Amino acid sequence: MDGVVYDYDWSHRMAAMSELTGVPEPELARRWWHHLDGEEQAEAGRYPTGADYLAALSTALGTTVSADDFVRVRRASMTARPAVVPAVTAAARVGQVTVLTNNGALVDERFAELAPELVPIVGVEHLRHRRRDAARRTRVVRGPTGLRALIPGRPRPAHDGSVRIGLGWLPAPAPAAKA
Repeated sequence: MDGVVYDYDWSHRMAAMSELTGVPEPELARRWWHHLDGEEQAEAGRYPTGADYLAALSTALGTTVSADDFVRVRRASMTARPAVVPAVTAAARVGQVTVLTNNGALVDERFAELAPELVPIVGVEHLRHRRRDAARRTRVVRGPTGLRALIPGRPRPAHDGSVRIGLGWLPAPAPAAKA
């Protein structure tokens, strides 16, 4: 999702989270995004619901973060890449399209608000996985029918596991230049 369908502005998100919570940006990273029990664990499924995620995030930051505030800040940090959405739409005309993401449960639950450009194409169901889990990616993408897929994405090293299992790879279009 991030860096593929959407340009993702991490700096904007951290500044907005700092303003929302009163926690300085370096401290946000230390307490959650770079903490052993933080975002990486959320991506791995440690917090199975959005409420669990928010409780852990709020505890780590020492202040309550609501789902609505989280979504508002997250969405404001995402810009749909104009060339990608039509490409995904075209792909959906010839096959099934889904989003593979390593984002946690809250993003799952609020996917329609965070990725409204994708909802008409893929619906609200998408597949969570750890990018580095090649065995799971094989099961998810190929399924019982031996489906083959083209994985648009980030720079090639992030998808070496996909390439090793025989999935195609296509680099995502470069981010749009800022005006």
